[in-house]
Amino acid sequence: MLYRLPGMLVACVIAAGSAFGATFPAIAMRVSDEAGNPIEGAVVLLRGEAAGGGFYLHGNGSQTTNLFLVETQTGSDGKFHFDKQMFWPHPFLLKTHDRRTHITVFKEGFQIYSISTGFDVQGLDGVTSWRWNDGLIKLLRATSDTERYDAADRANDIAWLSITNAESKGCGFVRIRNFMGAAHMAARRAQGARRLQSAYERLLQRSAEGVTSCDIRQTEAR
Repeated sequence: MLYRLPGMLVACVIAAGSAFGATFPAIAMRVSDEAGNPIEGAVVLLRGEAAGGGFYLHGNGSQTTNLFLVETQTGSDGKFHFDKQMFWPHPFLLKTHDRRTHITVFKEGFQIYSISTGFDVQGLDGVTSWRWNDGLIKLLRATSDTERYDAADRANDIAWLSITNAESKGCGFVRIRNFMGAAHMAARRAQGARRLQSAYERLLQRSAEGVTSCDIRQTEAR
């Protein structure tokens, strides 16, 4: 029993030091086109991610999970806002060793935009601060079939990663219905050499196979 004490002690210290969890601050940014005109109705995805797991004491990053996952849309002035996010920063306990935050902006007809803190950020800085707050995001127009296809493809990959990282058997889609809906419609209209399967269609397939218990069809992407 004694050989377990050091690890248990460290776990207790982590629990005591994070008794109230951690907080990602409220942020606001603005989205425009290349000319500086505000873009209304762009869907914005905010995701906090942690890596850890594995067989070693401090983990080897073999698993990832969401710390928080929310979405919003830009207004007529191109602005968007996220309230502060409260979360538990140690989902893998001692094996949680990397954390970062992603923001993705998508609107059909434009190239997708993503920005994130890196896993190399020390401590909790990657999920408790945002150095681009109050900044401007410029979306480039998708001017070719290839650019439209690539934007839809990437949006659906990000949506799929976000919902399969969720902690509730892939049911994270309920938090990002608008993002998934926009990505789904873009996938249906995208032109390319191969058919593009949306994240929504992949989730329907998993539901049909009994992999997830979510009632997908009640929240069909529109």
